[in-house]
Amino acid sequence: MGGLGHYLEAEGIATTSISLIRLHTEKSRPPRALWVPFELGRPLGNPGDAETRLRVLRHALGLLERPGPGPVLEDWPEEQPSEAMDWSPPALPWAGRAPAGPAAWQAALQADIDALLPRWTARRAAFGRTTVGLSGLPPADLPAFMAPFAAGEPQGGVSDLKQAAQTLRYAADDLKAFHLEAADDGAAAPPSAVLADWFWDATAGGAFLLHLRKVLGAAEHPRLKAVGAGMLVPGTQLARR
Repeated sequence: MGGLGHYLEAEGIATTSISLIRLHTEKSRPPRALWVPFELGRPLGNPGDAETRLRVLRHALGLLERPGPGPVLEDWPEEQPSEAMDWSPPALPWAGRAPAGPAAWQAALQADIDALLPRWTARRAAFGRTTVGLSGLPPADLPAFMAPFAAGEPQGGVSDLKQAAQTLRYAADDLKAFHLEAADDGAAAPPSAVLADWFWDATAGGAFLLHLRKVLGAAEHPRLKAVGAGMLVPGTQLARR
C-alpha cells in the first residue's frame, strides 16, 4: 500500500494509510501513514470496539491535513485496548517436557488430537466450516505423518523431499488451526493473542513445531530448510522467546 500511495500522489490524489509493521513503512516511505500496535489482521483494533476503531480512522484521515513535504509517519498514541476474557483453556495431557524421538512425539501429538477432537468436531458442526484441510490429512492422521520429521530430514529423493516439505508446511497449518478452533468453542471466545500464546506455550503441537523449526533448520534439502526456518513458527512467538 505504501508503493501504491506514491503512484496515486503522483496523479494528484492525496493518500493516507495504516501501518501494522513499522519497519516496512519506514522502508517504503508512503506519503502519510499511521503506525498502530495492533495484531496483524486488526488494523483498527479489537473487533467490536467501535469507539477505538473510529478514533484510528479519524487519526489516519487527519494526516491528510498535515503540511508537507512528507513523508509523514506517526505512531498511534494509545496502547491496544484489552479484551474482556471469560475463557479457560482446554485440559490437555501435555506436561511440557519434550519427548525423546519421533515415536514419543507422535504419541504426544496424538494425545492432543484425541483430547481436542470432540470440541473441534462440535465447533465445526456449529459454525458449518473449518480451516483444517490444507494438507489433505484428517486431524487424526497428522501425528503419524509429522512425527518422523522430528528426527530431521527423512529419506527420499529430491522431488520426494520437495513434496514432503510442501505437505509438512500445510500439515503444520492444519495442526495449528485444529488446536485453535478446538480451543475457541464460541461460548467465550478468547483474545486471539491469548489463544496463540496458549498454543505455543501449553500444547504438544506448539512444542513440536518449535522443535521442528530447530531440526529442519539444519536440513540439507533447501525446501525443508526453508519450511523449518520460516514457515512453522511466527516471528511474534520467536520474539517472545
